[in-house]
Amino acid sequence: MIFLTFLAFGIAASLTFFLSKRAWLLAMPNDRSLHFQATPQTGGLAILIALVITNWLMIILYGTVQGWVWIASGAGLIAGIALLDDALEIAPIWRLIVQFLAAFFVISIGNIQLDFIPVLIQIFFVVWMVNLYNFMDGMDGFAGGMAIFGFGTLAILSIDQPLLMGLNALIAASCAGFLVFNFPPAKIFMGDTGATVLGFLAATLILLGGKLQLFPFWLGLLAFSPFIVDSTVVLFKRLIKKEKIWQAHRTHYYQRLAQLKGWGHKKTVFWEYILMGSCSVSALLMSVMPYSFQMFFLVLWGLLYIALIWYLEKYLLN
Repeated sequence: MIFLTFLAFGIAASLTFFLSKRAWLLAMPNDRSLHFQATPQTGGLAILIALVITNWLMIILYGTVQGWVWIASGAGLIAGIALLDDALEIAPIWRLIVQFLAAFFVISIGNIQLDFIPVLIQIFFVVWMVNLYNFMDGMDGFAGGMAIFGFGTLAILSIDQPLLMGLNALIAASCAGFLVFNFPPAKIFMGDTGATVLGFLAATLILLGGKLQLFPFWLGLLAFSPFIVDSTVVLFKRLIKKEKIWQAHRTHYYQRLAQLKGWGHKKTVFWEYILMGSCSVSALLMSVMPYSFQMFFLVLWGLLYIALIWYLEKYLLN
């Protein structure tokens, strides 16, 4: 598994470098983006190819995790429609239909679901994670960094199930290879193809880890909470203002910080990494605590997020 992890990193880094030199599927600067020059957005292909190759090798050597076929099928659907969207700009309704189909396959048919949460809510959770990860992929080094912290945490939490631990580790390693050329200033972006699949995998592997009783569902949420909180809060703010939530914008907290004088991409992503690392360490420590202590620290994290948002709105971003 250690060899496969390094192999995933090497394949992803090599392919990302190769694709960064090709003017194919360029992300053009606009009034809603944070970059100022045309940049390839094909890094997601490097991540996915590295993951597919190393995952197949893991299957040949060790076998598969529960529901792997449906996870792979759903990820394939998500990747396909996202690649079409990167190339042709597919209407949002068609993207949503495919995303709901993929979520239905993996939750209902693949039986990757938690007993204490209604199935429909879990399907919506998967679709929301697909889109929020895509919303949050708007700054150099950001989405790739979240993948390393988030899936790395899930890997450690899944240590009692080596195959699931391996799958999470391969995802994190593939994203680390991509991050070599995506760290600010980025030479390439992952695009919808990478971001939406990572969101899908995050949701399904959090649910699967909970179903297999490897870790509580809420610890998986905490690991990815820097993305979940920012995107969810901004979504509700835009709904209240009656804005078109499917349209691109620059009102996420990370986007507003990156545009702030004296901040920029590097400083913003550095502090976001501090937050991600804190969430990961907290999730790992809480995993060995009794239920009551877990609930206490979850409430504490909720209060910390409220305080952080209040501070940003009142003192930094007003």
